[in-house]
Amino acid sequence: MIGSWLWNAWFSLAGFSYYFFLTFLDKSPKSVLMGSVCTAVIFYLLMFGFRMVLSYFFSGEIQSVEEMDIQVGSTGMEEHSSSEELANLVKSLLHEDEHKTS
Repeated sequence: MIGSWLWNAWFSLAGFSYYFFLTFLDKSPKSVLMGSVCTAVIFYLLMFGFRMVLSYFFSGEIQSVEEMDIQVGSTGMEEHSSSEELANLVKSLLHEDEHKTS
């Protein structure tokens, strides 16, 4: 799933604050707090659903990016092995050159 539970928490805090500041002058404190908590729960669930929808639509892209990372990692190993082979070749050429000069 895209994001974390903190996204849900921040979104529910925003919903709580929005409802609280719109109603705290007009209603009793108990009804304001109960309404704010209910709004926070609703906003939390809405964000959870939104994150699920996002993960559904972006799951293909995430998998393709992971596959690209795996392919890039494998080519990196090939480059590393070819650089080791190149280093060994240079060492052997230098070693042969030393034997020819002595």
